[in-house]
Order: sequence, then structure tokens, then C-alpha cells
Amino acid sequence: MRHPSENLHKLIKSLSKSEKGYFLKFAKKNALADKQYLKLFKAIDIQEGYDEKKLKDELKAEAFVQQLHVAKKYLFKMIMKVLYLYESEHSLNYKFSSDINIISNLYNRGLYKDSLKYILKSKEQAYSVEKFDCLLELIRWEKYIVVALSPSDISENLEELCNEETNILNVLSNLIHFRKLHTQMSSLMRTGGSVRAKNEESSFEKIINDPLLKSLQCAMSYEAKLLYHQVYLIYFQAESNDKNTYEYSKKFIEYMITQPQRLNEFAKEYILGMVASLSSSFNLGKYEEANSIIKNLRKFRIKSEEQKEYIFFSTYILQFMISIVKCEFENIESAITEAEIQLKTIERKENNVTQLILYQDIFYVYFALEKYDKSLEWLNKILSSKSEVRQDIHSIANILNLIVHYELNNLELLNYAVINTYRFLYKRKRLYKFEEIVLKFIRKISKTFDIKEDFRFLRSQVLKLADDPYERIPMEYFDFISWLDSKISGKSFLEMKKLKKDL
Repeated sequence: MRHPSENLHKLIKSLSKSEKGYFLKFAKKNALADKQYLKLFKAIDIQEGYDEKKLKDELKAEAFVQQLHVAKKYLFKMIMKVLYLYESEHSLNYKFSSDINIISNLYNRGLYKDSLKYILKSKEQAYSVEKFDCLLELIRWEKYIVVALSPSDISENLEELCNEETNILNVLSNLIHFRKLHTQMSSLMRTGGSVRAKNEESSFEKIINDPLLKSLQCAMSYEAKLLYHQVYLIYFQAESNDKNTYEYSKKFIEYMITQPQRLNEFAKEYILGMVASLSSSFNLGKYEEANSIIKNLRKFRIKSEEQKEYIFFSTYILQFMISIVKCEFENIESAITEAEIQLKTIERKENNVTQLILYQDIFYVYFALEKYDKSLEWLNKILSSKSEVRQDIHSIANILNLIVHYELNNLELLNYAVINTYRFLYKRKRLYKFEEIVLKFIRKISKTFDIKEDFRFLRSQVLKLADDPYERIPMEYFDFISWLDSKISGKSFLEMKKLKKDL
């Protein structure tokens, strides 16, 4: 859980340039420029990562440092208040709330016709952005005015408004059902991941066979149609169906951009669709298209720090994977430098899965470039991680650690590293046969000189495991066959990968 002080730092760092400017103007306008919260705001803003000790040192002359936790709490509330005022100039919720307030005030003063003008104008805007909750409130006030004015066709007017209410409630009911389907599908994917057994498949199919998912036309609103596409996207991802994921992500994105004015409202959904398109493009070998999606994702402007991180990890992981698969490493080191700079701005107590995958990709790039010291640095980031997630990544990192030390000719360290690796893998309760034969091989080659035959023997052993769906899992993380071929032929690892790619 993030510490409250870190939440304050994250809030301040998430502010756009215009939001910070608005905050400072608010402070000056209200004669608060010398207040403690403004000094605290500026001191926290200049910190890349939150450091309370440095903060106290910088503000030691200020009396409020003795009660810093109080000042931070006050500052947090003040920022939220200013953000509310800032958003009120742009927020649809605030706009409709303000309209309803004007409508009720006019009605209460007997200005029924003026109130009705506001209602009709506000309803038109509410329909355009599907603010169904606001529409129900606006119709409620419209009914009051019809009764107050008592026109000759009052019965027809009231019946028409009741029918309008019913239609809106039907649309809302439809939307709620789609939200439920999306929640169920998302929950299955999060807890179980991709489908691995018949019983898991039936759980997904139970959802996908819902009558409302038979056709896009069953979705009665823009958001419901987005959810329709999302449910299918998650389903195809769970089924590891890259072709359908690719096609549906395209349909999803194409539909979203039919209403570009609503992209910011559904920014998270847009990003998820783009990332699904990116990963499926990569899996289908559409690398140029994947690179184009990466560029578009990085151009997309969003306030959420969480979504910024999601874009960062997704795009850099895929960028490095494309380079690895295509054996193209021109300018790749500059991309790693860019990634390093952004990683420093990400505050986490522990690494998550995407971070570990990124480290693994960067290790792979440096290994292919024969920059073994650099590759070891990134491998050590995985090995030193305390995260309990994805033990498969930690396991393969231990094996790769042995290979890097071999390439660095650290033969004295190898025996010690083999023992540590064996202990780590043994704790997992089950060794892959692949891991077992590699461990025996590394222990043997650290004591001999003429080892080409040993490499050939290991290669034959590894190839025997390649057809086993369980045993080949470790080999999906690193091209061990190309590495063994490089040792046997005397050519570089990268040369062997390029030869294999061109076959």
C-alpha cells in the first residue's frame, strides 16, 4: 500500500502544467502565496521521487515542519479543492449539476418558461453525451413545469415524458447488463489467466453465450457497444486467439474514433484496445503495424499516472521484443536509455510482472550485443526482486545468470552459482528436466577445456524436450538452441539467430 506522503507526491507530479498554473494563480488571488502549503507544494514538486528527509532539511526553517503530517494533509485537501474548481470549467458532470441548479432556482421563483428553456437545451446536450442519470433528473423537472403551466394537452405531454423516462431506463438497464458481463469476463481473466482446461473454457463460454452478445445491435448506447467489444476482446485473449483479438481490437478502435470527442472520457478503454491490437499484431508477425501502434500510443495524452505506466511498459516491452525477433538492434541502446530515465520516475516498493518482463527484454538485447556486463546488470534486477509473482521469470533468470557468468569467463563463480541456483529451483518443488540438464552441464563445463562435444550433447538433449508442451516453456524465454549453436560453430549468438531467422 502506498504511504500517504507518496500519494501527495504522486498527486502533485500528476498535475499538468496548466493545472499547476491554475493552482498558483488561485494561491496568489487568495493572498495565500506565503502560506505554508504553497512552500510545501513547490518543495515536493521538485522531487523526482519522494524523500521526506530531504524535504525536512529543505524546509527546516519553516515552523510547520514540526507538524509536517498536518501540513501535508492540508495541502492534499487544498489541491483537491483547486482541482474541483479547475475541472468545473471543463467537467460535464459539473456543467449538468450547474444547469439543474439554475433550473430549480428558476422554477422555485415561478419563472417556468425560462426554466423550461434551460431544460430543453440541457437535455439536448445530455443526449449527445449519454448522461442518462442527468436526463432522468431533467425530465423530473420538466414534469413539474408541465403541471405548473397546465397546458391544454397536459395529459399527452406527461405521457410522452413518462415514455421518455421508460426508454432511458431501458437503455440504462441494457448498459448495466453489459457492465455485468464485462465484470464477469474480466474477473475470470484476472484470476485464471488464459484458458488451460475444458472446465475453464466452459466458464468463459457461459458468458459469451449471453443473448445480448449475439449482435452489436443489442447494445443500446455508445458505452454498451464499447463493453460489447471489450467482452469479446478479453474472451479471445483468454483463448489465445491472436487472429480474432487482432480483428476485434481493430473494430473496437475504429468504433471509438467515430466519436473522437469522447476519447478522453473513455481513455482507459482506448488504451486497452490499442495494447490488445499491439500485442496481437506482434504475435501475428505484423511488426511494422506494431511499431506504428507504439508511436500512436506514446503520442496519446492522458492524466492518469497508472495508464501512463501501462503505456510505457507495454510499448517498450514490445519494442524490444520486435528488435529481438527481427535481430535488429540499431539505435536500440538509445531506447534503453529512454526507458531507464522513465523507470526512475516510477515509484514502486516492489517490481510487478511487466517490470520484470521489461528487465528480461533489456537483458536479452545486451546479451545479443555481447555486452555481458550490461546484460548481467539487468538480470540482477530480476534476481534481486522480492516479488513473489511470476516465479517462472525468476527461475529462468537463475539459469541465464549461469550462462552470462560463463560468457564472462567467471568460472570460479560458476560452481557457487550452480549450487545457489539449484537451491532456488528446488524450493519451487519441481525442476524442469531442461533446468536439470543445464545445471549438470554448467557444473561440468566449468571444470573442462575441450567442451564442443558437451555442447553438442546438450543441444541434442534440449531438442528432445522441445516437443514437450510443459518442458519447452523455459525455452520460450531465451533462444538456447542459437546460443548452443554459437558455441559449437564459433559464430556469435546474434549471427546464429539471424541465420535461423532467414531460413
